[in-house]
Amino acid sequence: MKKTIFIFALLLLLIPKTTFSQNWNAVCVGINDYPWTSKDREYLAESAAHVKQHLIDYQQWNVNNIALLTDGDASESNIQTATTSMPTSAGNINFLV
Repeated sequence: MKKTIFIFALLLLLIPKTTFSQNWNAVCVGINDYPWTSKDREYLAESAAHVKQHLIDYQQWNVNNIALLTDGDASESNIQTATTSMPTSAGNINFLV
């Protein structure tokens, strides 16, 4: 878990603050609850929410350009819908975190 958070933190540090936030889009996904198995996870949904908040607070991304999908909302179809609805015109950069 600590290794995953470290990788996210490193990625976020590599994104310069001077970028034009209106051109950056993200889908943050975190799943703690896997109902078909006993191997649930801890902190993944919370980590996805923290990544979203970091992008807003420290990278000045537009809150409307970041989708947060956790647990039951993070179905395959919802993730596909969120990613395909991201703008694809020139100058846009899209992330799936």
